[in-house]
Amino acid sequence: MPKLSDQPAPRTHPIRAVKRLAPRDDEALQVFVDPDAGRVLVSDRGELVGYELRMRERFGRAWGLGWVELLLAEENGVVETGVSAAEVMAVARDAGRELEVAELSTWAARQLVESGDRVAARMGGRLLGEVRAGLELERVSLRAIQASMLDRIEAGETLVTMCERAGFVDRDGRIDTTWLQRRAGLLPDRCSRSGKVRRARTARYEVFLRLVRAVDGTPEEFGV
Repeated sequence: MPKLSDQPAPRTHPIRAVKRLAPRDDEALQVFVDPDAGRVLVSDRGELVGYELRMRERFGRAWGLGWVELLLAEENGVVETGVSAAEVMAVARDAGRELEVAELSTWAARQLVESGDRVAARMGGRLLGEVRAGLELERVSLRAIQASMLDRIEAGETLVTMCERAGFVDRDGRIDTTWLQRRAGLLPDRCSRSGKVRRARTARYEVFLRLVRAVDGTPEEFGV
């Protein structure tokens, strides 16, 4: 086990965005879990995403021990974003490896809970709560939803139709296809708190259900 150590987002054409996210035969999903290093590496559709369990110092309320998402930026830098264990578990679930992430997170959290330090115990308790949320499917991967949307778009269905099914309509009653695409992870979105631009890989269960309605499906069809 590891040592505890108000600008808009870029616009992307919806069809190109979905095709870019489409899995190809030579780009199968791969998830690697390294419990000794406390790391998870995801290779999917030409993109590498890393997750690291470590002490966090710069993520507001998410300070302390927790997971950090690592993405290569266009300027060859690394963009770090604090995420929950439930999110990492949801991503790993696509490869059937969510329990490994849960076990790793639980082990680390218990070290803190049993340390006798009140602050450390609070951090460990929060991480255990994130694991429970992951096991209860409070966050769900968007990968299968994206593939279903691609299939429908290629078959001639419009994003407007999907929005109408799921109620992605603004206050004035206008269809908001951008809202749908960002929630589905087809377009990047800018976080209002951190200012970082990233693409959603998971969604809360309630949002996931709306996206399922958008493609006229059922949760069971997506393994949930």
